[in-house]
Parts: sequence; structure tokens; C-alpha cells
Amino acid sequence: MQKNSELHKAHYDLMEIHLQLEQKNIELEKLNNEKNRFLSIAAHDLRNPLTTIYNAADLITEDLKHTTNSETLEFLEMIKQSSKFMRDLINELLDVSIIESGKLSIR
Repeated sequence: MQKNSELHKAHYDLMEIHLQLEQKNIELEKLNNEKNRFLSIAAHDLRNPLTTIYNAADLITEDLKHTTNSETLEFLEMIKQSSKFMRDLINELLDVSIIESGKLSIR
């Protein structure tokens, strides 16, 4: 009889643990979705100014290509490369966020 009681208690304990795990998984899913939403907003807010910086540096480079010294052109190229690197990094972050959220369908 005691063995039966111990089995019943073990079964009850396992069910309780299972419910707690389900609850934690729901909480983790919610937090993950919030993280993805935050990353998406932040990435979009950062991407637009970086694109503007890159395009402005590119236009200035073209305008000054034949009239300025090479040091200025090198600085402009550094601005272009850095802003492009950051923009690409943000795009990759957005891609990861989309993949993790399950909104990307691969064909």
C-alpha cells in the first residue's frame, strides 16, 4: 500500500513539474517575442540614419573626388565603410529576428 502511495505522490510531483515547465515555456516565448519586437524596432530606427550617412558620404565623395586631397577622400571612405558595415550588421540582426519569430518561410 505504501508503494502505491509513493507512486501516486511521484506521479503528482511529475505532473506539477510538467505544469511548471509549461508555464515557464510560455513565459520564455513571451519574453522572446518581446525581445524580437524590440530588436526589430531598434534595428529599423538605426538602419535609416546609417543609410543616410552612407549616401551623404558617397555624394560628397563624388562631388569632391577631383577637387580635394586624398586624406579627405580617405576619411569619407572610412565613413562609408563603417556605416555600410553597421547597416549590414543591423540587417543581419533583423534577419535573425525574423527567423526566430517564425515569420520567414524558406522556399
